[in-house]
Amino acid sequence: MIPSFGAVIFSKGFNKILFGKFYTSNHFLVVYQQERRLEDGEVNMLDFTKGKADEGETDVECAVREINEEVGFNVRPCINEDHFIKVETIQGKFVKLFLVRDIDE
Repeated sequence: MIPSFGAVIFSKGFNKILFGKFYTSNHFLVVYQQERRLEDGEVNMLDFTKGKADEGETDVECAVREINEEVGFNVRPCINEDHFIKVETIQGKFVKLFLVRDIDE
């Protein structure tokens, strides 16, 4: 299974977090998601910006590319390769999110 890489992006005061996606689905991850069930059983979710690595990409290169593609922001100067969280989702997928902080709004 191909892992996903991305980032949790915090504002300077740690009072805001950037979410890159908003979508509706019946399938969702327990970790990282804020969910709201709708009347029809669908779930609205927010998701951190992440995606699967291209062949030959490092974890950081993938995270930087995905964030740039999805939200148009270059986080490369802000990523510390040692600051991340890594989890296995309930579907058995692995997600590594770098912790990026002090970003101007």
